[in-house]
Amino acid sequence: MSAETDEKSKNIPIPKRRQRLPGRHIVVSDEMRAQLDSELTRSQANIALMARAFPPEFAKVTPTRISNWRTGRAKSADGREWHYVMELLSRLPDANTGLGIK
Repeated sequence: MSAETDEKSKNIPIPKRRQRLPGRHIVVSDEMRAQLDSELTRSQANIALMARAFPPEFAKVTPTRISNWRTGRAKSADGREWHYVMELLSRLPDANTGLGIK
């Protein structure tokens, strides 16, 4: 390793703890909360059952987290998690069709 390369490596800060990627979190607006509530009401989806089937990269999306988005206790969300849940809910059939997840 050259002296120049060694000097450059000294200038790279090492994070002390895991840092969030910038721009990944989104603010959960009232409109977004209403859309989530509408999808949950329309589909009558059982969030606890759905959460068990989430892939590993969304393992942190729990029924409590979704409830916090819905009620406004959580003011922000990971954008990828939010979009995953909303996409999943939008693909569920209406509860009155008899094909919903219970």
